[in-house]
Amino acid sequence: MIEGNDNYWIHAWDVHGGEAPGWPKYTGQWTSFSGVVGDPTMNGQLRFATGTREGWLFVWRVAGDARLDNSWSHYRGNDYNSGLYGQDSRGPSRSSTSAAPARR
Repeated sequence: MIEGNDNYWIHAWDVHGGEAPGWPKYTGQWTSFSGVVGDPTMNGQLRFATGTREGWLFVWRVAGDARLDNSWSHYRGNDYNSGLYGQDSRGPSRSSTSAAPARR
């Protein structure tokens, strides 16, 4: 989890609840409270980017594996646009190797 606040610091926590390695990040400006993690150059290196109220954009390299592709696929995260992380909005795929029994 990554969180910006009004004291110019951006914090990130690891899975154990501690500060992630290489964090916090200091901007010296009031952050926009949200940021994004992605691979903008498509080279496998993730970056965290956030803006400030003064109009500056800060970008840092961050740890992670871009190949996992475990981020939300589009706005509000799923096909229902619910914004609920973990909600499965896609039905199961049809198997091409087995056929369903015929209904009578």
